[in-house]
Amino acid sequence: MKRCFFFTILFLIALSVTAQDKKIRFGVSSSFDYNFYGTVTDYPWADYQGKVNFSAGFVFKYQLNERLFFLTKALYSTKNYKLKENENSLFYVPPGSSTPVPVDPGPPMDNPNPVFRNSFVDIPLEIGWSLFNKKNFGIAGVFGFVNSFQVAHKNESFYIDSPVEEKTYNNYLLSTKMGVGFMFKTDKIGFHIEPQARLYVTNVHPKMDENPIHLGIEMQILKL
Repeated sequence: MKRCFFFTILFLIALSVTAQDKKIRFGVSSSFDYNFYGTVTDYPWADYQGKVNFSAGFVFKYQLNERLFFLTKALYSTKNYKLKENENSLFYVPPGSSTPVPVDPGPPMDNPNPVFRNSFVDIPLEIGWSLFNKKNFGIAGVFGFVNSFQVAHKNESFYIDSPVEEKTYNNYLLSTKMGVGFMFKTDKIGFHIEPQARLYVTNVHPKMDENPIHLGIEMQILKL
């Protein structure tokens, strides 16, 4: 209840400020995201696989002039992924032979596709440039940095009796973000749709140099 009250007060203050200064815009934002793990080396016995994630929160926009604008957001986001048992790891090719030989797989796995769930608060800082702007429609390029702070995690495991307790994502992530936004406008409301990609600057996983690529599509509703 305290959180709802705080965000309600914040919303009313922002609306009041927006009414006084047309350069300031306030709204809500959400996105569907996917962490692409094709750039990460898999384990011999399991493959990394991304999952569809989401974010939701508030967005603040400051229109400096007709073309240049700045944005910041406060978002709750998920960054989940999973591991999938690699059946090819159950075979190996002996030296001097071309015939795969089965390997003892050991005890059967309780869960061959464990999911690793990670929750973050994202604080993006972005700059945008209007490429096309008419009364009812606009296009803009956006670039920025995203600060991500982990707030919760929950891991599954291949084996029930061997839980994964440690964090699989680092506590703080920094990424660069690039996108192209399409704004559909009415007299009072703007609907913004933005395909985007993020490249991580810091390591995502502890003790791992390779990072996934963050792909997504963001939707905003702004009060004009």
